[in-house]
Amino acid sequence: MEGDKATATIILTFPSGKQQTFELSLYALDSRVAVRESQPGQTLPAFCPDRHINSDGTFCLGWGPQDPSTITDETSARAWWSALVRYLEAQVTASKRRRWPGSENDRAHGEAAEYQDIVESAARVLGPGFERDLRNGDFSVRSDQRRRNPRLELYRSNKLVARVSLTSKHLVTDRIPCPCDAPVAPRIAACADHAQALEAFTRAKYQQHQEEKRYLAQMVAQGKQCCGTLQACGLRDASAGRTRAVSAHARGGRR
Repeated sequence: MEGDKATATIILTFPSGKQQTFELSLYALDSRVAVRESQPGQTLPAFCPDRHINSDGTFCLGWGPQDPSTITDETSARAWWSALVRYLEAQVTASKRRRWPGSENDRAHGEAAEYQDIVESAARVLGPGFERDLRNGDFSVRSDQRRRNPRLELYRSNKLVARVSLTSKHLVTDRIPCPCDAPVAPRIAACADHAQALEAFTRAKYQQHQEEKRYLAQMVAQGKQCCGTLQACGLRDASAGRTRAVSAHARGGRR
């Protein structure tokens, strides 16, 4: 270790006997530690949002309460090293299968992660079934701006669940059945604090999607490119969308 910098070699050994070596550089700022490949891009992509590699090559090991990057004692140091090993194991799996493992527990990018935390907290209030469907990607939110009262519409497996007013921030009507796990769905107004949870879920789910789009658009504007290692890639989709928009604008400007 030299000052606030260090190097480390981690060798992963798999049941098949195959090994994967990672040469890493560690950087400490006060009690926080960051880590990346000594030569970014040598074994892993130099940057990939969907593989949780930041634009500076550092690894995103967690977010919020799950972020182990603050090390203050031996226990937190052990937790950090354990998280790093699990992260590298996931990277090996992603390289082999061309998708990030455990995507149902994945974190959003940039500021979208804050809204994802709100979404997950609200889902817990609404019950295990609601949480399960969230992990499975069954929820979507659409913005309806055509009416005097603009609203967000929450869908569960393409079935409309609720509408939330963008003006009042509350449900358009509280006479809808509660989407919680109750055996017989009561009206949401009479079901504990589930109306507030559903409102928070819908608003945050929409904001998460918007912030995710904004983050990826910023990456594209900075010239970041898809590394091509995953079958599905939000950055690649955002880049393709921008290319189509520029092409359409160019065609529209021709005379």
